[in-house]
Amino acid sequence: MRVAFIADIHGNGVALDAVLEDIEKRKVDRIAVLGDIAFRGPEPKRVLERVRSLPADVIKGNADEWTARGGAARGGAGGGKGDDEPGARVDGRAAGRRRFPIPARPSRKP
Repeated sequence: MRVAFIADIHGNGVALDAVLEDIEKRKVDRIAVLGDIAFRGPEPKRVLERVRSLPADVIKGNADEWTARGGAARGGAGGGKGDDEPGARVDGRAAGRRRFPIPARPSRKP
């Protein structure tokens, strides 16, 4: 059985179309959508409708949950982390963002 996993679409309809086209070519038996479907993208409505039309299992991501609770309607989409925005709070405590240094790319010697 061939399974395709799609995640972090974030309203990018063009990318979703390309991925679904590739999935069709590969004769996938099952599709799983792993969340973060529409928030902050250029085509959230079209993406949501497209995902709903798929014969797929769908898991709600953190951005989906935040959007469903009305976070985007309260103006958090463009600003800093509000109390209910993804990554802002966990059980009433500030979640904090860990920053991991990205190692420098090794230099290539000619």
